[in-house]
Amino acid sequence: MPPLPKRAGSSLRRVLWIALILASSFFCYSSVLQIPRVTHGFAMYYAYARLVIDGEDFTKTFDPEYFNSKLRTYGIVGITDVPNNPPTAAFAMMPLAWLRPETAKIVWGICSILFAALSVRFLLQIYRVSPVENVGLGLMILVLLWKPLYAAIELGQIYPLLLLLFTLSLNGLKKSRQLLTAVPVSASIILKGYGIIPFLWFALEKRWKLFGLTLLGISVLVAVSLSVFSPDVWTMYFSMAGHSLGRNPSDAHVAYQTINGFLRHLLSYHEEWSPYPLSDISEAALIATSILCNLLLIAFVLRRASMATEQDSLLSYSALLAASVLAAPLAEEYHFVLFIPLAIGMSAGIVRSWNSEGELDVKGAVFLVALLLMILPLGYKGLNAARFPLVLVAYPRLYSGLAMIIVFGLRSRGRPTTEELMDNRSIAGS
Repeated sequence: MPPLPKRAGSSLRRVLWIALILASSFFCYSSVLQIPRVTHGFAMYYAYARLVIDGEDFTKTFDPEYFNSKLRTYGIVGITDVPNNPPTAAFAMMPLAWLRPETAKIVWGICSILFAALSVRFLLQIYRVSPVENVGLGLMILVLLWKPLYAAIELGQIYPLLLLLFTLSLNGLKKSRQLLTAVPVSASIILKGYGIIPFLWFALEKRWKLFGLTLLGISVLVAVSLSVFSPDVWTMYFSMAGHSLGRNPSDAHVAYQTINGFLRHLLSYHEEWSPYPLSDISEAALIATSILCNLLLIAFVLRRASMATEQDSLLSYSALLAASVLAAPLAEEYHFVLFIPLAIGMSAGIVRSWNSEGELDVKGAVFLVALLLMILPLGYKGLNAARFPLVLVAYPRLYSGLAMIIVFGLRSRGRPTTEELMDNRSIAGS
């Protein structure tokens, strides 16, 4: 596919500016409608924070009946939620927990928009993209149409905050600032459990100082958490997570766009959540299959990331973060906010290659189609009761995420071998 003629550049830029204004207007309109509504998700974080501030016995939190009774006590009615997050998730909302739920939701929604805006600003700088050039305008439009971001803001989730933390870490990696890289990863792991795969990558890359600083940050934050949550709280959380997280019958619903959710829907029967599976295998076999498939994905990304050049290390980091979403036990639409760093970095590289080489290759085209699957407001959740093969259509975010990660792996340049380096030196000296 040839690039656009240069004479069309100014016209395209005007179109992009108009599209950016329209996308911004739609984003603001949607936010104004959705932010004031107290929803599940936000209710969980708010209640966690209130329980801590009020000095309640947090060991009772993981009892759904007790937890939902506290929601009603805090004035959150008509909403139930599942207390399946680590207790440290309370830290995210504690500065706002003294406010009424409705007011806290509005403030948190505004903060979430700021987190996302700052993330995009830093990501454009990290990948050397000007916000006033065509590529930068297109990428800002992409984020403004990113459907998972709408879901995260509507439900008061903390993923815009996690996006900012990982963006700051990515910025630290680019600038070789070890502390700036490590601290956000430590905070993300403690808040939500995200960041473990990038943490492992530090060790595989033998970035021992970075690995050590991240480990130190985790240790410090764990020590701080123990001053708030007793060891019994952590024991109860890990017991609950180990027995039920990603293993409940409801986790087979197509809302969960992960490898685990996909396999559970196709390989386990439940009259409500997965009524038409291909097979109904044992729970042990299902868990083993899910673990194996997730390990294969993680191994693929870690392998490609370890082979990447220093120039591609930022994309490798972004791909590892994205893989963390697909390999999670549970991940709904709003989790895919964490794909934005990979989307921006890869898109910028693909468009640059298109402009310089004069054509868009197949891998680049596949990546752009995957982006389209990510931003479209598809009603896939209504296909939960669909029979095979129609039910396969119900996993657009999973397919999009897998495609983006695979294209990253196929496009990443391997590190030159010793022989290649010697050949290059010989050519340079001749």
